Amino acid sequence: DHEAARASFDAALAGAGQLLHDDAALRAELLTGRARARQQLGQAEEALQDAGVAIAIGPSAEAFFARARARLDLGRFAEALADLDEVAKLPHADFADEIAKWRARARRWAVRPPQPDHYAVLGVARDVGADQARKAYKMAARRWHPDKNIGNEEEAHRMFKAILEAFEVITDPQRRKELDEDLL
Repeated sequence: DHEAARASFDAALAGAGQLLHDDAALRAELLTGRARARQQLGQAEEALQDAGVAIAIGPSAEAFFARARARLDLGRFAEALADLDEVAKLPHADFADEIAKWRARARRWAVRPPQPDHYAVLGVARDVGADQARKAYKMAARRWHPDKNIGNEEEAHRMFKAILEAFEVITDPQRRKELDEDLL
């Protein structure tokens, strides 16, 4: 469970105090782990921050990869590609194939971004489960419902339609497969 993982990393970062101050590598590793958990939870901005701090403390392939994934989720494809190029320069034998796939995606997306990115519309990671997609849909639909956006009805209507379409695509196995193939 990604939420439990994030909570565990939060607790470790908060509770280790002086140990983390003395052991920068451990702090960077914990921040990288929390960045991965946050990215999986669709919290790309927070994941980006954690990964950036981890890289500043001690650059690692895992931290650059976590930052790249967050940047991809935010639609910052050229920056993600730069991070993935950094990963390629660092030791990462345990996930070299995965890096190659993500670099190819980032290269394609930097030239021609996938349209539309239904995952970004709902603010979820690309490997989101049905339950998490449903929760994200309900939250986004409440936020952008035209009745709750007086004075901004046109944008709210456009966003509400995009949110509904995103939810329908992500929760329909055939349409999601087509979306993922287009994004890959």
